[in-house]
Amino acid sequence: MSDPAVLLPSSMGWTCDRLPVSKVETPKRHTGHASTIAIADKEFLFRTGLQTILSQDTPLTILPPVSTIAELRAAVSYHRPSLILMSPAFPDGDGIAACRTLRARHPSLRIVFFAHASAAELVRRAVDAGAQGFLLKTISRAALKEAVYRSLSGHPTLDPSLNTAFPPPTGPRPNGPHRMLSPRQRQILPLLSEGLTNRE
Repeated sequence: MSDPAVLLPSSMGWTCDRLPVSKVETPKRHTGHASTIAIADKEFLFRTGLQTILSQDTPLTILPPVSTIAELRAAVSYHRPSLILMSPAFPDGDGIAACRTLRARHPSLRIVFFAHASAAELVRRAVDAGAQGFLLKTISRAALKEAVYRSLSGHPTLDPSLNTAFPPPTGPRPNGPHRMLSPRQRQILPLLSEGLTNRE
């Protein structure tokens, strides 16, 4: 029996591709080296699309994608990935709350969120929970790969289209929008606002 065809979202320039069944059904245990990535999203096409793109021509170990928080926790415990690409919402719970728990248990773990749309409060919650980045699901292939490598290198990442949502403060503004930010948000949001335009 041939491998099933997987139709990938056209918004990211994806096309019909084939995903080997053995790659999904027979995962091997990994040792948590710097290029192991876990993917967690409730949308089948998106999570398998991410796996396909990142597996094609990059020296990364991509774990079989999962669709629930419970599966993600099990994958992190077993495989010890260095980076998680995940959604803020799942059928069995809140992805941002899961991020907080995972980061508390695995301080070196890096987490980047993907969403169809963004809201300032959602991004702030993600940052407060320990997320390293926030990207939109319409991100291009090139920007996706750059964001992944930035994250693996320890750099915060923000989707280029979100840069205007968090302009870095130019000075003390006690009555401005930054007065409501937590200490962690004040520290990381100016870095996130540099997004994918800052190439170290």
